[in-house]
Amino acid sequence: MMSGATKNSLKARINNIYRNYLTLSYYSSQLLKNTLPTEENLKKLEKTKEKIIQETKQFIEKLHVITEKKYEVVDYIEPLKISADLLNSEHFFITQTIIESIIKAYEDIIPKTIEELRISPLDQLKVNRIDFI
Repeated sequence: MMSGATKNSLKARINNIYRNYLTLSYYSSQLLKNTLPTEENLKKLEKTKEKIIQETKQFIEKLHVITEKKYEVVDYIEPLKISADLLNSEHFFITQTIIESIIKAYEDIIPKTIEELRISPLDQLKVNRIDFI
């Protein structure tokens, strides 16, 4: 039996990833005051999105088998949403290691992208207080 602390830790990690997702969304929509997107960087961002979808695909397929739900991944945030939904489901304990693998994929990829795109720390603070779950 996992403790509530584990679930809270996963929620915190998901919220942090979501904030990074918002930062990248704001970047691509030109909503950041201190960092403007370039064509080259927008291409890098598209590659990041594709990489996340590819890296999480096998985990989403495993979740489908366990939960018997069909998950459709249209946007690169979908695997994170699926993970967040499973935190409070009856499948949480069975799927916890898969959820952690999905989270790790985001944590390995997104911060590097934010750094590569040279997004201003001030712009990153813009979404600092927003929670996803």
